[in-house]
Amino acid sequence: MQKILKVLQRRIWSLLRRKNKISKVVGQYHTALEHTFLWIVDAEEAHLLTDFCVEAKLAKINDLKIVPMIIFNEGAVPGLKKIHSL
Repeated sequence: MQKILKVLQRRIWSLLRRKNKISKVVGQYHTALEHTFLWIVDAEEAHLLTDFCVEAKLAKINDLKIVPMIIFNEGAVPGLKKIHSL
């Protein structure tokens, strides 16, 4: 029975990830003393990531903070050059 539940859980997570345009979970970290989860995910939109956390019941018992980031050389540097006409 536990194996069946684990398979169902993986399928549900897979469906939720596809639905919310999360291409992959890069890393998952947890600190038990602070009840803090840090996940690094590759996703198209922060708003869809919020939807995923609500649908997966992750936001039910945990504080949720989503910080969109870009790769420094691919996003930040060209953006700064454009802003400062460099």
